[in-house]
Amino acid sequence: MTTEEFKNTVIPYSVKLYPMLFRILKNEEETRDVEQQAQLQFEKQRERFEKQRELAEKYGRQPIFLSTPGDTSAVYYIDGKKVKSDKVKELLKNNEVEKIEKTNDGGKTVIKIKTKKALD
Repeated sequence: MTTEEFKNTVIPYSVKLYPMLFRILKNEEETRDVEQQAQLQFEKQRERFEKQRELAEKYGRQPIFLSTPGDTSAVYYIDGKKVKSDKVKELLKNNEVEKIEKTNDGGKTVIKIKTKKALD
């Protein structure tokens, strides 16, 4: 991250984050430590997102961001069968995905995945 990127992305959040953290922690040193950890986590997540976006662009696909436990806004299908996000994570890890379709249905994101095995 360049100095300019840091100024434009991290500093605006720090201005808001520090006072909130200080009200909670009531200790300047702890507040700085937690703020720094949050900034590092933010940068790590930003880099991960950017890498996923670049890979999706390179292969002409849309990135998939899997839902977290309890999130009911996304529905996953593998070869026509409804599954939980854990199954999708396993497929992605093993590089078994052939085709992905992403649509919206009544406020829910529907992700249909065809595997390489199903197409053989």
